[in-house]
Amino acid sequence: MLVQFIEKVVVIYGSITQALWCPESESTHFADDGGDIIAADTAEECQALIQLVAEKRTKWFNLAGLSLNAKKSELIGFGFDPAPITIEGETIIPSKSITFLGLVIDSNLKWDLHVNNLCDKVRWQAGRIRSEGRHLSIKDRKTLLHAWILSRVHFNALAYMPSLNSSQIASLQTAVNAGIRAVYGLPRRSITSISELRQKLEIPSVDDIRDQVLFKAAIRNRNKYTAQPTSGPQTRSRSRGDILHPVIKGQLGKMSQTLIDSSWNKIPKEIRDLENENEAISSVKKLFRRS
Repeated sequence: MLVQFIEKVVVIYGSITQALWCPESESTHFADDGGDIIAADTAEECQALIQLVAEKRTKWFNLAGLSLNAKKSELIGFGFDPAPITIEGETIIPSKSITFLGLVIDSNLKWDLHVNNLCDKVRWQAGRIRSEGRHLSIKDRKTLLHAWILSRVHFNALAYMPSLNSSQIASLQTAVNAGIRAVYGLPRRSITSISELRQKLEIPSVDDIRDQVLFKAAIRNRNKYTAQPTSGPQTRSRSRGDILHPVIKGQLGKMSQTLIDSSWNKIPKEIRDLENENEAISSVKKLFRRS
């Protein structure tokens, strides 16, 4: 056991050095996936930094006894079009979009590509429920709906869902409705009220899923909200544990953290007052469960 523990410590510290190795960038790493964010005042400076960071990252991999797969590496620019870079003789051509941990990131910082890609996958899974679940009960097909469709909607939800516009929400809801039709074995097009069927299945709408995700994130941040100053007038909102509503104008209002903060006051007080975080999150899930 001691040897295994030491090995894990070595691996952890070895991975940490990857981020510290290159101060010219901000690194993001998860398991064997990683990325570097590079910023500069001019396009020329940014281009030079991209090549420098790529060379430093390659050197770290070589010293660690690992290999950086240049063919699987991607480059994307925000606000300017970067030129191709070279890593150990391999040329990396910039892309207009990349996929990182299942999230499609577009160079225009919009979510159209990700939503369209997600809708296609949801509809395909709805077809699987129709074909592979045709001999199953509605209850079992509902389980498939959760496993094959709703899990995809929830995946990375905090990253993309808070920023979706009404059109994107509607597109995603239409795709999910295809799965609900498949659960009931209904034709792909009919005048049946899907909202009523969704409520019978106790399935939240896409709008509700977005709010649920924000509420759960706010619960996890509640130490930040409850650490309010005790001085000053005790208003009704302060006695409820509410916080000052954050500024939601402009780009600041589109940030996930701003939307999480603004969600705190919407959570019922009896849920916010629960001492156990897991119990509070479970109560949030029940709040959005359709009956």
